[in-house]
Amino acid sequence: MGVSQNQRLRKAAAKAAKRKAVVAEKLGAQRRELAISKPRHVDLSASPIVACTISQDFETRGAGTLLVVRQLTLGRYGVGFFHIDMWCVGIEDAYFEVLEADDYEAYQEHAENEGAVSPIEPALARKLVRDAAAYGSKNGFPPPDDFSEMEGLFGDVAPAEATFTFGVNGKPYFVIDANDPPARVRRTLEHLERTLGPDGFEFEYPLEEDNATEDQASKRRPRAHASTGADESVLQPSSRPTARRAIGTGFSRSR
Repeated sequence: MGVSQNQRLRKAAAKAAKRKAVVAEKLGAQRRELAISKPRHVDLSASPIVACTISQDFETRGAGTLLVVRQLTLGRYGVGFFHIDMWCVGIEDAYFEVLEADDYEAYQEHAENEGAVSPIEPALARKLVRDAAAYGSKNGFPPPDDFSEMEGLFGDVAPAEATFTFGVNGKPYFVIDANDPPARVRRTLEHLERTLGPDGFEFEYPLEEDNATEDQASKRRPRAHASTGADESVLQPSSRPTARRAIGTGFSRSR
């Protein structure tokens, strides 16, 4: 029995509707990704972690920037930035950026050429940001409001079994950068004294690097370290810049 004209038309219409639905779903997925502006918008199941890095100066200087990078489905990258102060504040800042492939590749090339960052295992990185947030909160510096959402970028990565050393000689140690506004310095010192008492912390005014001897430099920058079975070569010494909110990344906050 031959296929009627009506049957052929119905089959053609069904195929056309199916194609239309597939195209609509693809366009919807693209629109959703292009609208990504927060970590909660990232589909973690379809966006694997492709890099996790930390400033090479982190261990010696007690501060650095940790990045966790997920590749998005349109070839772009979702990057979480965690600016960490191991000696006093904990998580100074945490924010999320979506980078085009060209921008992210340019950053990678710059970082490799400058030797500015080293890889760190995501599990160790998650443990670090959690412990840093807890340490800062203890000193009266809670992490940014969106820290929990930012930490969500690690997905189902379990924190490593590691112990990090915070502070210097058992106390918070506030390093005053040469570019810090005096009002900010005053507020921070007053806050520390209210929270910890006058003998509960130490602070340091910056020395001119050109005039500081190697002995002075070593005394004013004690080592902070992680005791872990992981490869500790991920935490290597370098130098701490004065702009603490753009440490060792090649990027600063754009919003």
